[in-house]
Amino acid sequence: MGVIIIGGGAIQLPLGRLSDIIGRRRVIFGACVAGVVVSVAASQYNDTDWYFYAIVAVIGAMATPLYSLCAAHTNDYLNKSQMVAASGTLVLVSGIGASMGPPLTTFAMEHYGPQAFFYSIAISLGLVAAYALWRATRRDAVAREDLGDFVVMAPTPTSASFNPDVVLEKNESATEADAQDVQASFEELVEELNNSDEKANP
Repeated sequence: MGVIIIGGGAIQLPLGRLSDIIGRRRVIFGACVAGVVVSVAASQYNDTDWYFYAIVAVIGAMATPLYSLCAAHTNDYLNKSQMVAASGTLVLVSGIGASMGPPLTTFAMEHYGPQAFFYSIAISLGLVAAYALWRATRRDAVAREDLGDFVVMAPTPTSASFNPDVVLEKNESATEADAQDVQASFEELVEELNNSDEKANP
């Protein structure tokens, strides 16, 4: 488990910088596909020598940066005031996935053995890859010159404060806003995204 984290930490910034150059979608899709291949390979490996740990490190390198990449991809479509509100939704979705993963993986390992751990990762990354591919058909990619800078982020609400595109005053005002204002912000964001989808796919 430590090697997975180390692998993810080591590659997160280089992978993010690559997404600044060739686009978030390509990097997200490529990382997921590579993660699926390496996870399946790890499930077939029975020894615990340094080759095995290297394979596991690559799995972490492909899976761990996905939250930051998806957050950067989302923010590329938002204005600065919307980024704070969107970060809350990203944390919620990440939390739901994090709470579902352990019991489902445990269930799979109990019935299919330890190799199911890697198959669970492969299936999860495969689903993300399929969704990323589908979303690419629904909306045009953001032009390279309009991309923001990739920022390493953890799935916590305070991560928004590390984004240089979000002014501190926006964070403070967002925390002081009442529930109706927050709800209106989310509804405005959803409506904007839906309108963008309709324009891209008339």
